Amino acid sequence: MTTFPTAPAALTNEWLAAALGARVESFAVEPIGVGVGLVCDLARVRVEHDGDAPSTFIAKFPSTSEENRFVALVLNMYGRETRFYRELACDTPLSAPVCHAVEHDATADEFVLLLEDLDGARIVDQIDGIGRADAELAVDQLATLHARWWNDPALESVPRLCDSPYPEAVSAAFAGAWGPIQEICEGLVTDEVRALGDRFPELIPTLQRRLSEPPWTLSHGDYRLDNLFFSDDPQRPLVVIDWQLYDRSRGPRDLSYLLSQSMDPTARAACERALLERYLGGLEAGGVRGYDVDTAWFDYRLATLFDFVYPVIAGGGLTLANERAVALVRVLFERFVAAFEHLDCAAIASAL
Repeated sequence: MTTFPTAPAALTNEWLAAALGARVESFAVEPIGVGVGLVCDLARVRVEHDGDAPSTFIAKFPSTSEENRFVALVLNMYGRETRFYRELACDTPLSAPVCHAVEHDATADEFVLLLEDLDGARIVDQIDGIGRADAELAVDQLATLHARWWNDPALESVPRLCDSPYPEAVSAAFAGAWGPIQEICEGLVTDEVRALGDRFPELIPTLQRRLSEPPWTLSHGDYRLDNLFFSDDPQRPLVVIDWQLYDRSRGPRDLSYLLSQSMDPTARAACERALLERYLGGLEAGGVRGYDVDTAWFDYRLATLFDFVYPVIAGGGLTLANERAVALVRVLFERFVAAFEHLDCAAIASAL
């Protein structure tokens, strides 16, 4: 039986007091993130207490949408994120929100996180796209994460991108979403992309296997603009949320996802090679040796091809809560198409 709150309405003074180590006088809850936190429900909690902790927090709970929750269950998203905060966050140089409480019932797949409120940080809407300066910072921080965990034996208990049930689940989710997404993204589906989508479920296991071959690292798995919070604090210039999809895989997977899904296609095409080289420089500064630019560039293109799964599954397989979510999915799909064409990912697909 779950003994912790699994929805905003289940929060109590007693549980918050235990989490914060303080006497709680009262609290108020405000739902947030509708259309952003697609597989979780988020709330801002304002707490009157007599301790040293902040007075506002972000509480994260399982989604109330059955469809979204099923996706989270199959991919163990709740289990992964709670494990991150319990075991990995303290050794990860890329900043995550401070965690004040973490609970997970693996049997019921229920969880709760009480996290730092990043309300004062600067955020950039993913629909608007990331600028060059912010992209450089995000690439620099990503390189520190990947260098820290590069081929680290301590990650052997972390699932690879290709480990079951992920290939089966992602392939099935893509196949089920491919029809609906073509309606949502009407006018954006070229003949070449339609042909790719028709055969893509059979390519997914191969792509995941290739992207899981050494050298691997700890990949965030959802490194996109909506999950990045910028600040002027030189100690924490970037804080990254949503550690629900991390795995062991090749580093350029995170890089390609950031640039192909969070940057205007024209801007991306003009700077992505330079950003890849900047990323490699960050890896080298972190002690990584032997990962040459040609290998990294191919991995980047391979990962961009795999990025097709994100707009399709998000748009066709999840409940889209509002107009903003629909607009985001269309932008992600359009950006994928542009990257697919610019990087000639069709040549890679045809060789698989």
